Amino acid sequence: MLVKYFGKVFNKELNTYSVRTDFLKNGLFRFTQPNQLNDKGSEFKLYPYFNEISPSDSEYAISKLKKDNWNSNSKTPNIEDLKIYLGINPDMRYDPATWKGLNGLPLAEMDESTWIKNTEQFNEKIINIMSANLGVFSLSTDDLNEHMWVMYASEGTGVAVEFDENHPFFLKNVPQTVSYLKNNRATYTYYNGIQLINGIKRKNYNIEKLSSTEMTDLFKRLALSKNELWFQEKEKRIIIDLNKASNSDIDHQLHSKYPGICLKEIPFEAFKSIIFGYASPPEFVDRVISVIKNNNSLSHICIKHVKHDHFGNVIYNDNKQKTR
Repeated sequence: MLVKYFGKVFNKELNTYSVRTDFLKNGLFRFTQPNQLNDKGSEFKLYPYFNEISPSDSEYAISKLKKDNWNSNSKTPNIEDLKIYLGINPDMRYDPATWKGLNGLPLAEMDESTWIKNTEQFNEKIINIMSANLGVFSLSTDDLNEHMWVMYASEGTGVAVEFDENHPFFLKNVPQTVSYLKNNRATYTYYNGIQLINGIKRKNYNIEKLSSTEMTDLFKRLALSKNELWFQEKEKRIIIDLNKASNSDIDHQLHSKYPGICLKEIPFEAFKSIIFGYASPPEFVDRVISVIKNNNSLSHICIKHVKHDHFGNVIYNDNKQKTR
């Protein structure tokens, strides 16, 4: 199941807050740039580790061990074995001559202040570059999700669109599952003067020289992972090159702030049903149904309504209906 929730926005024509219905007329949906996504804390960012080996560092080291024909019948590699393959020397510290701007700071404070600064700078570069090139279309796999109806459909007053996941559009633009596991996050590690990105030393880190496997791993860890606090969303996302959007006012030469709206058309045939929230006003329901009836390309879709049962669970009303 693929569901997109919609809440209220200010409608200049009606001079009031109302749920968007223009996608029922033109089939256009917004693909959001990474820096405009609602999870400002973990979206498209490296998760920092300080003097601690991250899960992605461990995975990278173990992959190198396997390439070197590590004998799996012998001892299991321990943390010291992993450090060797990550190039970490436990006795290595900063050379003050290399970090002139930090002279005079206590050693522990010097290390941590550099790590924090580098993490912030790195994440800013990543989010800016990604926002200049990528658009994200977020979907949920749960149409009876109380959290989604509250957060994204204006406390049940909005609407949701259910798509046909077997339609060619979604077979070509395959929605990918978002992970909420900390172990699947992209990481930036500081360890005794060594800086690692998913196990690879930063000084050796060149995007153009990454293997296809390493590139795929980096993309998944950056674009398809979020903080575990967001697990209730049960998200899948389609990620596209903004140059392939149906409409965009983005200047692709600028890697700074991107207020533009990037739209991509989804065929009406891929629409499966319109779901009204448990608190959708009758006049809103009538208006949306009127829009649907005026679009012959939507004659196939089903109209559904949700409600709360006696236990507070979101369930479907039995009065499903066709628009024709």
